[in-house]
Amino acid sequence: MYILVIIFLVGINLAPFFLQNVHIWNAHGFWTVTSISIIFFSSFFDNKKRVVVKNLPLGLLALWATLSTAFITYNYLTNDKFSVINFLPYFNLLIMIIFYQVVIQHLNRSRILLILEFMRYTMIVTLLLCTLQFFNLSQFFYLFKPNYSENNLMVGFLGNPTQLSSFIAAFTPLFFIRFNRENFLCLVLAFIILTQTGTTKGEPALTGFIVLFFVILYLLPRRIHKGIYILLCLSVAVGMYFLNLYPDHFFHEGGRLAIWKYYWDYLRTQQLGVFGFITGMGLGSINMIFPTSPYPKAAHLHIEYAHFLFELGLIGLVLIINLIKSFIEIKPEDKIEKCLKAIIIGFLISCFNNYPAHLWMPTAWTMFIYASLMCIKNERIIHGSSIS
Repeated sequence: MYILVIIFLVGINLAPFFLQNVHIWNAHGFWTVTSISIIFFSSFFDNKKRVVVKNLPLGLLALWATLSTAFITYNYLTNDKFSVINFLPYFNLLIMIIFYQVVIQHLNRSRILLILEFMRYTMIVTLLLCTLQFFNLSQFFYLFKPNYSENNLMVGFLGNPTQLSSFIAAFTPLFFIRFNRENFLCLVLAFIILTQTGTTKGEPALTGFIVLFFVILYLLPRRIHKGIYILLCLSVAVGMYFLNLYPDHFFHEGGRLAIWKYYWDYLRTQQLGVFGFITGMGLGSINMIFPTSPYPKAAHLHIEYAHFLFELGLIGLVLIINLIKSFIEIKPEDKIEKCLKAIIIGFLISCFNNYPAHLWMPTAWTMFIYASLMCIKNERIIHGSSIS
C-alpha cells in the first residue's frame, strides 16, 4: 500500500512528462484521480488498522459540500440537465477525502517516515530542476503557454512560478525532519530560488517569503517567539510608513481588489439575497461566472477563503475555520509531528494570496501530510503514550 502512495506522490510531479499532450494541471489531475482510485481499490486487499481518532470537522465540511452540490444537481435534474461544472469540484474533494481515509486506515508511523523521505528527495530534484530552468537549460514547460517566454520560466514541476514559491516554502520543513549538512544546503538553495520565483524573471514572489516566515516562526523554539513578534510588528509599522510614501513601489494588487469587490457584490445582489450569502452559490460556481464577467481571465479569487465563502457560503467558511481550529489544537509530541504541522500551516498561509487548494500537487501533498499527522495521533492514542 505504501509503495503505491510513494508512486502517487512522486509521480504527480512527473505526470506532465508522461502525458505530454495534456495541459500540465490536467495531467496532475488525471494522475491524482487514477492513482488514488488504484490505491483505494488496492486497500480492499489489505487489513485495515484500528482507528480511534475522529475527525468531526472534516466530516461536517464534506457533508455540507455534499448537501450543497446535491441541491444544485437536483435543480438541474428537474430540467433534464446535469451540471458537470458544479459536480467536478465536489468529485475532486471526494477524491481527497478517500485519500485521507486510506492513509489513516492503512499506514503507520514507520511507513509515513519512509514516504516523507521520498518526498524530501522529490523536493531536492525540484530545486535542481528550478536551477536548470533559471539558466534556461531545462525548459520542458517552455510551451506551456504560447506567450510563456515573456514570463518567468522557473516553474519547477508545478507550472507556475508564484504558486511554486508557496509550494517550496510550505514544504521546507521536510529538510528539518533530519537536519544535517545536506538539508542545510537544500534550504539555502530553496531560499535563493524563492528570490527568483516572481511572475517576471529576476523578481521574487512575496508570497513565498511570507509562507517561509511563518513556517520558520512555528519551528523556532517558543522562548524566542516574543522577540520575533515584536520585530514583526515593527517591520509592519515601518512597511506601512513607506507604503504610504511610495504606494506604487511597494503595493501591486494586480487588480484583485476589483475582482473581490465584483464577486462580493455579485453574491449580495443575487435573488437568493441573504440566504445566498449563508449557503453560497455552490462549488464550481465561479467557473461558470468568470468567462462572462468583467474579468474573464480570473478563474480564481486568489484568496481561497473568499473563494469558498462565495461557493460554500458562510456555513462553509465557518466549517473550514472549525477544521483549521481543530488542526491548530493538535499538540505535536516530537520533531516529526511539529514539521508536519508546520507544512500545513504554510499551506494555510499560502491560501491567503494564492489558490493552492485548486491545484492538485499542493493539495495532494498537503492532504497526505494532514492525514499522516492524524494517523500518528491515532497510533499514539492506541498505544497510550508518545512514540519516539
